[in-house]
Amino acid sequence: MRLRKFAKLVRKNGWLRLIRAGGSIWLGTGAAVYRATRLPESVDELTILTILDFSEKEAAGIQVTEADCELGDVYGMDLRDAARNTMTETLTMLATPRGIRANALLFGGRELIFYAENLLEPLDDLIRDHGEYIRRVVRAKADGEGYIVIYDGLEVVAALTPLEICTEEYVTALNDFAALCTEQLYKQGGTP
Repeated sequence: MRLRKFAKLVRKNGWLRLIRAGGSIWLGTGAAVYRATRLPESVDELTILTILDFSEKEAAGIQVTEADCELGDVYGMDLRDAARNTMTETLTMLATPRGIRANALLFGGRELIFYAENLLEPLDDLIRDHGEYIRRVVRAKADGEGYIVIYDGLEVVAALTPLEICTEEYVTALNDFAALCTEQLYKQGGTP
């Protein structure tokens, strides 16, 4: 995990979660949690703010929470490596509602779950170096709400909360755009 890119996310949203679970440290932003394999389990709020290179002024504007959790229940998410997954298919379409670049996963054959692309930035090196071993799967909380789990091989390295994208307004705009694309295709001599 790239701590500098994680710190960028924290600066943007003002949240930092320091989580001890399963004998390791996890760092969260409110929208995602990441396994921080190189941090000692004894790390505390002051130490993590120093490691992330926050000035005193920046640190004052960040809400830090610390939690000791079971790996099977980190804010309702099961981060155990061998927990039950729903296999997914990564779609090649990219959505950008409200200026947020979002990727979609198709799971259960017919359901979409979206996540903000920038939440993968702390994993850039891992994705670049181990791309063929990186998997995105969907799991469900006890209340049925889905969330995305990122694996490197057989190990969970992150979990992301989904974005709510499919509003009536968004789907209407998407349908209008699809109609314009179809019209353009006809003008170019193609057939849908």
